[in-house]
Amino acid sequence: MELKSLESITLAELKPAKVRKDLKKVSKHLKNFECCIENYDPAFPFSILHYAFMFRRFDAVAMIKKSLSENEWNEALLIKGPKRYEWITPLVCAKWNISYLYGYDEHIANDLEEMLNKVEHIDHVAEYTDIVDENNNKNIFDIFWGDRQPLLDIIYYKKQELASIQVEKNSASLVMDEVGTGKTVSAIYAIRNTIENCKKLKRRSRVLIVCPNNKREDWQNDIRRQLGRYAHIVEQSDNGDMYSDDLKKVFFRSGEEIIMISGQKGGNDGKGSHTELKNGIKRYSEDNNWDLVVIDEGHISFNNYEDISAEHAMIMTATPIVVNASGKRDFTDYLLLLSKITGKLILSHDIDPVKHYCPDENDVYVNWFKEDMGINSAERNIQFISCRRSEERDELYYHIVGDKGVLTALQYDQDDDYLFSKYNEMYSDDKRHLEHNYKLDKLIELLRESHKSYIIFCEHTDVVDLIYSRLTGGYIFEDLVIAKKYGKIEDNKGIENIANGQLINALIQELRNNRRVLFVTTGKTGGTGLNLGYFDGVIHYELPFTSIELEQRFGRVDRIDTKHDFKKRDMIFMLNECRPDENDAERNRMLYYCVNKIDITCKYMPIRNTVLYYPEFIKRNRDALRKSLSAQKVNPVLSENNERKIKSFKKQRRAYEKQIKDNPMYEIISSDEIESVHKCVTRVLNTEINSNLDEAYYSLLKKYINNREKHKEDINRYDREIRSFRELRRQVNSWLEIVGLCEFDNEDEIMIGLEQSDDFDNQVIFHEKADNVLSPDEQEHTDEKTIQKQICSMLEMLDSEDFNDLELKGFSSDGIFCYIDKHIYRSTVDRYRKGQGWF
Repeated sequence: MELKSLESITLAELKPAKVRKDLKKVSKHLKNFECCIENYDPAFPFSILHYAFMFRRFDAVAMIKKSLSENEWNEALLIKGPKRYEWITPLVCAKWNISYLYGYDEHIANDLEEMLNKVEHIDHVAEYTDIVDENNNKNIFDIFWGDRQPLLDIIYYKKQELASIQVEKNSASLVMDEVGTGKTVSAIYAIRNTIENCKKLKRRSRVLIVCPNNKREDWQNDIRRQLGRYAHIVEQSDNGDMYSDDLKKVFFRSGEEIIMISGQKGGNDGKGSHTELKNGIKRYSEDNNWDLVVIDEGHISFNNYEDISAEHAMIMTATPIVVNASGKRDFTDYLLLLSKITGKLILSHDIDPVKHYCPDENDVYVNWFKEDMGINSAERNIQFISCRRSEERDELYYHIVGDKGVLTALQYDQDDDYLFSKYNEMYSDDKRHLEHNYKLDKLIELLRESHKSYIIFCEHTDVVDLIYSRLTGGYIFEDLVIAKKYGKIEDNKGIENIANGQLINALIQELRNNRRVLFVTTGKTGGTGLNLGYFDGVIHYELPFTSIELEQRFGRVDRIDTKHDFKKRDMIFMLNECRPDENDAERNRMLYYCVNKIDITCKYMPIRNTVLYYPEFIKRNRDALRKSLSAQKVNPVLSENNERKIKSFKKQRRAYEKQIKDNPMYEIISSDEIESVHKCVTRVLNTEINSNLDEAYYSLLKKYINNREKHKEDINRYDREIRSFRELRRQVNSWLEIVGLCEFDNEDEIMIGLEQSDDFDNQVIFHEKADNVLSPDEQEHTDEKTIQKQICSMLEMLDSEDFNDLELKGFSSDGIFCYIDKHIYRSTVDRYRKGQGWF
């Protein structure tokens, strides 16, 4: 039988045989619903409708319901179970799982309401370890699966199972699948295997899950929903001694596996630790080797995991490569950590996703994309929305740029309220008052014109609070849910009685019930790990600093497990309005920064970049760069005549400096080897004449200073403009490298890393060698052509871009790329997996 065959199944085919097989004889076919239905025959203990409800595969239930008449459906719901369990009908199975059924499709649940009310003494079960047969002391696992651990509410994809096979065979796996591909399910497979293997040894398994604090409840719900089991959440306040006694009696009932969930970050404990892992269950971990440890978002709190000891380990992260002030963390570091955790030589394995295009069970890593599961990535409906900014924005922004640099200014600049607030903090003697936030008005206008549900992403918690306050104030929106979340802070308008930590689940339920939801969050909170596939798209109110974070954000709504009837999602960028006489590359510097400054991850593994090859962005970026170059072309300071003149001045200056340094008397006036000639001479001339200096040498020093002062203003003006030109040249070269029109030797110009902040809601930017720029004098010898010729050459290359819009638009959804040998190469997932190379 195939899943599709349920669409035409008859009542006669649903009814089981009179003589049914013993559970032990069929249990091997009950590991997941696909296996069950593939091997199903009427002699199984229960009917296929029983199993559809018990495996929580309500998509199969819907198929069966659709294939039957109303009377046949009502009769099918009352099919009896096997001997001793005749009372277990599909209707009983539905009532055990009624909350999940409502979550999937409230219409099916409502249709069953009248019949369910007649099923007495049957309640929803929290876990399948609940005793449902009091006379024989049997729980649901005993009745339906015996010693098998089933996978519930999981559509089987072979690729998702590979990581668990690697864990079983090689003790470890690093799961680097792209966002939205089901890394959690890969871990569920590994936990399932661990439980079954320990059952064979006649003991209970010990599983530890370490994850971000805001995902602990999600993991607990996933364990309950997909394995039917209870998992205990360790709190920061827990004393490790409380876990040292008979854990099974204290926290786990008879028949329950020991599955514990610990957060990665928390407050300080008595020993100065910053992790709940060390504070809450370190004592238990010391006395008991874990059978399996699963570390979710493994790039976070990386150095805290080596204290864990486990037979098997799985680390999951879509962003494994981390660059910060301490250095670079790459695959070798993860292999070393896995070796420490397992006590086995995992380091002997190699990880190279760029060249090794199809990992197998002999490897210790996977890096799947949605296309590997046979599912196309959602089509991106990218929109660029122009927003007016305060008249004072430029003055405040460039003031901060002058004092603190571009990166700092960019962090404050994307919202006027936030910009004014940070400016007033920095310059308390020059307080400014914001009259109106036009960008926020534009957001309100956009949301009022649409009836869609959006995740509104910000970078700063203050901006989240600002937007949430505006959306919930007055009578702007009626009859919809508005929510915010960052860190442990949650609030909403439109849903009542939500337990702490359950906001996301509540929002998903409202979306499933076709209610509109607007969710405001930070990229750090909402951009990682959350399954929010029922939203219609994302709005970037504030942009992140890397392209991979854009993918993390979009990955919240582009999920392989979202049961939606369409695969198109909005991706909206709220940008600064740019007048015809303004340069968009400067006006919207953050857009070009986050898209063009490619995350360093692409040097180690293929990644997706939704916006990079989008036709509208390519044209926008090319136009902005052309406009900047054209402005530089007509800049008189950068003309060939002025360039020759300035170089002549500098040549004279260097000739004077050589004469001064080559003279033996330089040893008399030089007090420091690293002191510049200019500083040395200025110091000498500002003091009384040194009797040890002869008149000719003293005269040479004065001529040098006079020459320098004479041309100082012209040279300084030229140096300022040349710095601007070289910054632009780096941007152009980066772009030409990205689109494959040139080879760029300095790879650091297009690579960026992120250093995580402690609160995970605000970030620290770390750009490799971003500020390591040589002075104009030091770089002069690198410019073989005149500036004007370089500008003409770059303009010519920009004009040579010739891409097919349809090809690129499709590629923005389906394409991947990586960095190999100073080139960025593109491909599709299918071409890459077949080993057909890159282009």
